[in-house]
Amino acid sequence: MISKPKKGKKKSPVDTWGAWGSLDPQPVVEDVPLVDAVSEPIIEAIPEAVHSSYEITARLRQLSPYTEAPVALHIGGEPTVYYVPSHLLPRGRIHTRGEDPVCLPDVDAETGHTLVHYLYRGTYETLHASGGLEKAILVYIMAKSYELPELVALVVGEIESLCAKLDIFQMMTSIEPNFTKLELDSHEEGPVHTVLRKKARATFEADHTAFESNEFLIHLSNADFRSFMLKCVMKLYSDKVSHMEKYREEIKEELKESKSTAKVFKALWMAEAKRIMASRNDYIAVDADDDEHIMREDTEHVVPEPESLSNEGFSNISCPSCEEPVELSRSLDGLEELQPDGPQPEEAPFEEVYPEEPCPEVCSEEYPPIPEAYPEENSPPPEPYPEESSPPPEVYPEEEEPLAHEAPVETTAEPETTQDELTKILQKMGRDLRTHKAKRALKMLERALKSEKQAAEYETPQPPSTEEIVLFS
Repeated sequence: MISKPKKGKKKSPVDTWGAWGSLDPQPVVEDVPLVDAVSEPIIEAIPEAVHSSYEITARLRQLSPYTEAPVALHIGGEPTVYYVPSHLLPRGRIHTRGEDPVCLPDVDAETGHTLVHYLYRGTYETLHASGGLEKAILVYIMAKSYELPELVALVVGEIESLCAKLDIFQMMTSIEPNFTKLELDSHEEGPVHTVLRKKARATFEADHTAFESNEFLIHLSNADFRSFMLKCVMKLYSDKVSHMEKYREEIKEELKESKSTAKVFKALWMAEAKRIMASRNDYIAVDADDDEHIMREDTEHVVPEPESLSNEGFSNISCPSCEEPVELSRSLDGLEELQPDGPQPEEAPFEEVYPEEPCPEVCSEEYPPIPEAYPEENSPPPEPYPEESSPPPEVYPEEEEPLAHEAPVETTAEPETTQDELTKILQKMGRDLRTHKAKRALKMLERALKSEKQAAEYETPQPPSTEEIVLFS
C-alpha cells in the first residue's frame, strides 16, 4: 500500500532576531493542515443571563440548585434556626460559601421570620398584628444593616401606612426605643425621620397647644430622640411666628391704604353734603320770596265784597242797625294768593250799604245781632245763640298725615293760633273761611309755615367715621 504524501508547508527554524532587524533573510513558513483537530469544545459558552458565581458554576457543571443542601440561619441570641436554599441568599453580608451556617445574633425571632419570608416570597409579612410599627422599625433597621434595598422599600411603605392611622404620641412610643439605631443617609434625614416630622407638622397645624401637654414630655427620655423632636417643634414655632410677622406687615400696609382711601371718601362725602345743603337752602329761600311777593300783590288788590243776606250761616247775615264800621288792627301783609293764569273778569266796586229802614223783624227775632269786634269794657257777655239757629260747624281740611318712613313731627300750637287770628281778621271784614280768596290765603299761609318747619327741623347729616368707611369699602 502506497502512503499518501502529507500536505502542508515545511517548517524552518524560527529567526529570533528578525524582529530586531536582522540582515539575514528568513525562510517562509508554510501552513500545514492538522489531521487530529478537535471537533467539539470541551467547555460550553457562558450564557449572558447568568449573574452569580454560583449559577455560573451550576450551569458549567449542569447541576440544579435544588440538589444542594439548604443553608441554616441562626437568628437571635438564643438562636432560632431557619433553613433557606443557598441560591436564595442575596449577595452581601448574608451570603455564604459552602454549607456553613449563617449567624445573625442581632436579629430577633420575629424579625427573622420576616427576613426568611422575604427571601422565599419577596413580600413583607409579620407573625403577629400587634405592635406593627415597632416591628416595622426593627425590620427597617435589619434591612439597612444587611444591605437589602428591596426589603427597605417594602418596609418604608408599611411604616407610612401604619403612621397614617396613629397620632404623634403613639408614633413616638413606637419609635423612641430604637431611634438611636436609625442611621442617616449621608447626613440627610431617613424615611422614618421624614414621616415623623410630617406627622408633627400636621399635629401642630391642627392644635398649636399639642406639644405643651405632659404626654409629649414623657416620650423624651432618649437623648437623640429628644434632640430631634425639640428641633422639630422649635422649627414649627419659628415658622409660625415668621408667618404671623409677615401677615402683620401685610395688615399694616392694608391699613395705610385704607386710611388714605377713607380720607378721599370723607372729602367727597363732605363736598356732596355741602352741595345738597346748598341746593336745599336755595330752594327754601326762593320759595319763601315767591310766596311773599305773591301775597303782597294779592293784598294790594283785595276788594271787599258786598254783604248780603244768606241762610247758610249767621256770619254772612248783615243787619243795618247793628253794623258799625270796624277798623282793621292788622293787615294781611305776608299772605299770598295764587294768581290764576289768563285774564280775570273785573270785580264790581264795593259799595257800603246803609239802609234807612230799620232791621226787619226776621232779623231781630230769628237771628241775634253780631257781637262787636272790640266790645267795650264792663259790657255784659253776649247771649248764646239758640240751638235751632246755630249753623253747622265748619269742617276744615285735615292736615296730611306723615308717611310711614318719615319720623313723626312734634306738633305745636303755633299753626292753630295763626289760623284763629286769620279767622278773626276775616270775620272783622265781614267774611268767613268759605270764601274763595280767604281759603287761598289760608293755603298759602300753611305752605309758608310748612316750609319754615322743614327748614327748622332739618339737621345737617354727620359724616361717617373712618371705621365705617373702612368696613363698607
